[in-house]
Amino acid sequence: MDWDTTDNFSAYSLRNMLTILFKHKRKILIVFGVMSLLTLAIFFWKPKDTFNASARVMVKFGREFVTKSELGSERQTMFNPQSVIFTEIQLIKSPELISRVIASVGPEKLYPEVSGIPSVENRLHAAQGRFLEELKVEVVPNTNMLDISFSHRRSDVAVEVVNMLVESMKEKHLQTFSGNSTAFLEKQFDNYAHQLRQSESRWEAFKQKNAVFSIDEQRTAILAQKGTFESALRSTQTQIAEFEQRLAILKSDRGKADLTQEARTRLIVLQEKEQVLLTKFNENSRTIQNVREEIQNAKKAVAELSEAARRDAIVKAEGELSVLRARADANMRQIAQLNGQLHSLDFRVKDSQEIKREIASHESNYQTYLRKLEEARISDDMDRQKMVALKVVDEATISKAQPSKLRNNMMVLGLLIAIFGGIGLSFVLEFLSPVMTAPQDAERRLGVPVMVAVPRKI
Repeated sequence: MDWDTTDNFSAYSLRNMLTILFKHKRKILIVFGVMSLLTLAIFFWKPKDTFNASARVMVKFGREFVTKSELGSERQTMFNPQSVIFTEIQLIKSPELISRVIASVGPEKLYPEVSGIPSVENRLHAAQGRFLEELKVEVVPNTNMLDISFSHRRSDVAVEVVNMLVESMKEKHLQTFSGNSTAFLEKQFDNYAHQLRQSESRWEAFKQKNAVFSIDEQRTAILAQKGTFESALRSTQTQIAEFEQRLAILKSDRGKADLTQEARTRLIVLQEKEQVLLTKFNENSRTIQNVREEIQNAKKAVAELSEAARRDAIVKAEGELSVLRARADANMRQIAQLNGQLHSLDFRVKDSQEIKREIASHESNYQTYLRKLEEARISDDMDRQKMVALKVVDEATISKAQPSKLRNNMMVLGLLIAIFGGIGLSFVLEFLSPVMTAPQDAERRLGVPVMVAVPRKI
């Protein structure tokens, strides 16, 4: 038998493979049947269809996303909208929120297969991994809304999970963005209110102690009194200078002559007055008679002027001078007293300004914390009513049941394993077997040509 092995290699290989397959047909059928049964068992054991529950939530850019200065400034800053949306997605996917939802619904209710796990913590952990695979949170394009969807074999469980996710998301949102500053603000408010009351009481005590009701008015009144006494002092000092000059003249030799000259001058004035009146009145009129009596008195004074008269004038002048000096001393003492009051008032002004600054500072802090406390209480009331920047646009609804991709994939994979597993097993067994079933195997193994091949019924 002489043929070209190269030309007939394909036919030889195909014939050899068919021989091997026909030889191990029973084993191949057994493997195919077993794998097919296993595939069918898994196919029917796995969930056939899953239900998808979805809800749509709108993220409003409310009070939670506005930052205010803690130093009393009215300036406000708004968060970036994209960062706000991303933050909400991370909140709903947070392990703490997922664990809370699983624990509320029940891990055994969600995934009965985890009920065999003894530890509660391990059951929650196993359910959490499956949960995240079935959960989807997506941003609706060109909006500030989120689509929250969850897939499960039971429609009621899927709806319950989505509703629980939305409620838990609101609570988590409040926990994350709501500040626990009300207690601190109340403490600070009470503290500054107490300090303000103390400062006001200190100011009232200061006013009562120093009889201060208006520092500016009191200073103006003191300065007015000081000006009055200074003017009186200057007038008195001028009079003192005049009396001192007159007294010096009286005490000199020139004093007597001056007194006589003064009396004579008065006599001359009266005589000239008499002449003027005679041109207007009769000699027997009362006016003329009065002037003539004054002229007689003046003549008598000139005649009687002596040293005793000069001494009387000196005594009188010294008496007047003493009175003026006493008045000047009293004015100076009064001015000194007023200067002391002004000096004391300056110290009181300094103390009053310090107290007023303290009151203004406490009042400013009091008003600042009062405003912040009111804002915090309003925010707390809104938090208690769950008035958050999240609004459910569409409640959780069930969409059309979807066939399980895993189920279909496992079916195809099982059939492929059943077919190629049996074929592969036959070739492995043939390779390990010491029996040669074809002449070509004998020629290849022994290295000698086969002369005769006797067919055997298999």
